[in-house]
Amino acid sequence: MKKKSFKSISTQECSFYIDHTQDFTGLKELDISRYDRCVVILDKNLSSEHTDLIFKTLNNNHKELIIIELEPDEKNKGISQSIKIIEELEKNTVGRHDLLISVGGGFVSDLVSFVASIYMRGIPFIAIPTTLIGQVDAVTAGKTCINGPQTKNLLGTFYFPLYVYNNISFLVNLPQREMRQGWSEIFKYALLDSKKLLTLMESYFKDPGSDTLVNIIEETIRVRLKIREVDPLSSNLGHTFGHAFEKLSNYRISHGDAIAIGTLLAVSFGEEIKISRSGLHDEILALMNNFSLNTRLSPDFDAQKVSSLMLKDKKSSSKSINLVLLKDIGQPYYGESNLFYSVDENVMTEFIGNYFIKHSDRIDKDLFKILS
Repeated sequence: MKKKSFKSISTQECSFYIDHTQDFTGLKELDISRYDRCVVILDKNLSSEHTDLIFKTLNNNHKELIIIELEPDEKNKGISQSIKIIEELEKNTVGRHDLLISVGGGFVSDLVSFVASIYMRGIPFIAIPTTLIGQVDAVTAGKTCINGPQTKNLLGTFYFPLYVYNNISFLVNLPQREMRQGWSEIFKYALLDSKKLLTLMESYFKDPGSDTLVNIIEETIRVRLKIREVDPLSSNLGHTFGHAFEKLSNYRISHGDAIAIGTLLAVSFGEEIKISRSGLHDEILALMNNFSLNTRLSPDFDAQKVSSLMLKDKKSSSKSINLVLLKDIGQPYYGESNLFYSVDENVMTEFIGNYFIKHSDRIDKDLFKILS
């Protein structure tokens, strides 16, 4: 037998644009001249003021437009919705000579990027995220994902868009709830690898300004891509808990709110096993309250059900739950043989139960109504 090893090298590149112009001037800089048609897949609830500007820019490139509208609902971010999009692409004989463009929040970009990565073994696409969480997280590291029958973001690939076009004009009229989801992810990246980002957040919350917001988005993308070089899943601080909370709430609790709680549990667990610095949990809790992030818990989060779902997380094995942990702010924990810290399901169940008892003052039976 002859054995030969060959190295496969990915040459995917992605350019990021961060624009503050209200007339979307920066969108004209994206070179789409080599594509025949643009297939725009968008959130049907977007403001016509914004979509009209996007369509106008694309029409100025003399491109035929195919429009596919989606009703954003996390419960529908699965295989069946992906197939519906693929059927539309097939019907219109869409191929590599055409360009997919996602316009919307994380729901839309996750779905479209996933479809782009598997349709015809990969076709080009552009992401235009319209929420803060979309601009700083959903399309910044080439991740694509849809939900499995029982598990959040279980299915996915890594596939970069050609361009990510961020415009902060989308964020001006976003509800506080939507902005909070993005701030939760930004805060997570600050905890993992950027005290500078934490300083920028503190500055912005004292005196909001577009220049600071642009700097925050830029720094978050930089940190996100840096962490990806270690491992695409090493940015998942709080997510193993958070995804379980989302699923148990039937997605009544949004992603950022769920991972904010999950981050607190992860840090508390880190303190318990002497990985995280003593007092880190309370310090982070105070910061989260200053940034108006969600720090409350729901009595519906049964410890056994949470740990059971955590075992199905994409980082976990069949026998243990794997967690992203912190040693301190800006210092993630990386094990010698495994980036993640492995925990037995029974140990985790006991920890979660004890955490809820210890922090019973933060349990709110109306949590889902308050966060809606």
